[in-house]
Order: sequence, then structure tokens, then C-alpha cells
Amino acid sequence: MHTLRTGFIGLGAMGWPMAAHLHRHGLLVAVANRSADKAQRFAAGHAGVAAAGQPAARSTDERMRDGR
Repeated sequence: MHTLRTGFIGLGAMGWPMAAHLHRHGLLVAVANRSADKAQRFAAGHAGVAAAGQPAARSTDERMRDGR
């Protein structure tokens, strides 16, 4: 069985909780944000998640963003 590897772009007021929800369900492997420090903070607090640039984003099956 293949588990969907999801990347999430945009960790603002909506994006952070949306990405956290995906992480709780074991679907999130990478996050990216305009300010890299925010992506690093998210990754540091969520085991198994990489703060991604383009290379890590390419390793995902799906990419989502915060809706803007």
C-alpha cells in the first residue's frame, strides 16, 4: 500500500493549522514558506517533516497550498 506524500506551501494563519492536520494523519513530508525560518520552525516541531525547497517538494506526490 502506498502512502500519499504531501508537501504544503504557505504557513500563514490558515496554512500552519492545515499542514499540522495533514501531519497528524501521517500525510505530510515537506513544507515550504516564503520566509524559510517559518518553514524551519514548523519542521522542528513536527517529526518527519522537512523544510523544503524545490528538491524536497519534487519528492512529494501532491503539493497543497493555503488557498490564496
